[in-house]
Amino acid sequence: MESIFLVCIGMLIFIGGSLLLKSNKSKSDHIIIAWSVLAILSQLGFYYVATGNYVMNIRFSQFVFGTLLLHAPMLYFYVQAQLDPHFSFNIKNLLHLTPLVVFYLLHIPEFSQNVGISVCSSHFGCYLSNKPCSVVYNFSKLILNTFYLMLTFFTYRDLYKPANKRKGQEKIGFLWIKILLYVTFSLNIFIIIYRLLEVGQIHIFPANLFVMNIVISAYIIVFSFIGSNFTGILDFLKLLNKLLAYIEIKMSYYLDKEQSEDELIPELDDCHNAFGLCEDTLEEYLLMLKKYIFEEKPFLDQHLSRVKLAGLIKIPSHHLAYVIKIKYNQTFTDFINSFRLELLLEKLDEPKYKNFTLLALAFECGFNSKSTFNRCFKTHLGKTPTEFLKLKHENVEINMAG
Repeated sequence: MESIFLVCIGMLIFIGGSLLLKSNKSKSDHIIIAWSVLAILSQLGFYYVATGNYVMNIRFSQFVFGTLLLHAPMLYFYVQAQLDPHFSFNIKNLLHLTPLVVFYLLHIPEFSQNVGISVCSSHFGCYLSNKPCSVVYNFSKLILNTFYLMLTFFTYRDLYKPANKRKGQEKIGFLWIKILLYVTFSLNIFIIIYRLLEVGQIHIFPANLFVMNIVISAYIIVFSFIGSNFTGILDFLKLLNKLLAYIEIKMSYYLDKEQSEDELIPELDDCHNAFGLCEDTLEEYLLMLKKYIFEEKPFLDQHLSRVKLAGLIKIPSHHLAYVIKIKYNQTFTDFINSFRLELLLEKLDEPKYKNFTLLALAFECGFNSKSTFNRCFKTHLGKTPTEFLKLKHENVEINMAG
């Protein structure tokens, strides 16, 4: 368990350090750096608890755990800095330190006794889950987090600009904050449910003392990394999308090339032909092909090629194309797509696929592009997918050609 906190500390030092060395740091970058420092202190506190070393330095551990109350305000400051170009720290911002000041005051024995609150100084009464006051501490922190999350949401709403009025970096900033708020709301709901189960003595995780810290630490680490590299991540996703589109074009090219080669397969001439195959061999290959098709359903592979299928059946690729041409009068591509289309028509009548679009169902059945699916659909059914759906709703029966 201790190693997890050390790994978190290392990752936070790397993220904070890389931002610290960054030139032209933005206000939000400074906040991430400060947030990383707070998260490192939190990890140290839990590391001390996990190893039992907190007993030797109670005051330092109490100081460290008090900083947990600053994480929620940090989210609020970060959103302001990200969306409001005029944001700057001022005296009013010091009011957000109030919960931290109250926490520290309550841990000064002289003060806590004067106000009638007895705070144990010999253990982590406010943090250990087996102590009664941990419920007060954890739920007070949860209420504080929820308050700041709502404050952050209303701040986002006040600073919100319609998409057509955003410029350059603003578009990316608003998109990132929207994603961040969705994730944070979900995490907060998870923590609330977890704490309520904990109060009811229902433990869904082992070592429940540290589960929340690990979850929140992962959140801060991922948030810090993505937040500081969001533009680069978007650029990478755009590049990846272009790469996938290029691969699809190349695949279509090779499939079309393979189909054109299939069309050049010679006709059967009695028992002998250009490949030296007799009728018995053709029948044997045909049985092997049909058996594999119906048992293994290789047509579900969107990138199935003639060479790949021939290797699976263990017959020469050009012999496979010849068998399909002679026995079915089809190219390899049309032959495979006919099975995909037949499966699609079967699935259309199954209740579990009723919410699928025809295109989604086509991909489910092995088609790898919309154009290929539409062409195959029109060829075999004589209707476009749209026309087919209209007739199906009217209960008109349509049969496959050939």
